[in-house]
Amino acid sequence: MNPRLIKKQATRFPEAWVFEPVLYADERGRLAETYSNENYSQFGIFDSFVQDLVTWSVRNVIRGPHWDDRMAKLIQVLKGEIFDVIIDMRPHSPTYKTWQGFALSAENRHQLYVPKGFAHGFLTRADENIVHYKMSAQHDPAQEHRIHWRDSSVGIEWPTTTNVLVSEKDDAPSPT
Repeated sequence: MNPRLIKKQATRFPEAWVFEPVLYADERGRLAETYSNENYSQFGIFDSFVQDLVTWSVRNVIRGPHWDDRMAKLIQVLKGEIFDVIIDMRPHSPTYKTWQGFALSAENRHQLYVPKGFAHGFLTRADENIVHYKMSAQHDPAQEHRIHWRDSSVGIEWPTTTNVLVSEKDDAPSPT
């Protein structure tokens, strides 16, 4: 492992991490390694990522929170800024329904590792936002679960709830 390529920060969940790829810049521009099996496995990330997705969103869009018990994710903002949230949805976990929020942006280059069993959602904070997901399982709507973004049993403290844009699916009451 080349420790100069990535920095790791702990979260309140021992299974989730924030990574910061090191940026190299010169007169030509910038370079950062965004993923390497060898480097991330040194931090205990052994997932085999099988699908990548990208979302494009305007300001004040809330996506999620969603989860698939089969799927871990590595989230990174390519353009803009998001308030990213993860929620432990593992029923037998001591941190069940506990959430934590993170500022991810193109500027700070932070990546969020979302373990299996954790819901993930975000609020866009810039006029134009591009978010990249690496996923350890193929997206399958039949396997996806969701929790309402304002579910009182979780109590996420979103930076704003005024004039947000939410899909009909995400704004429907949480399934029981």
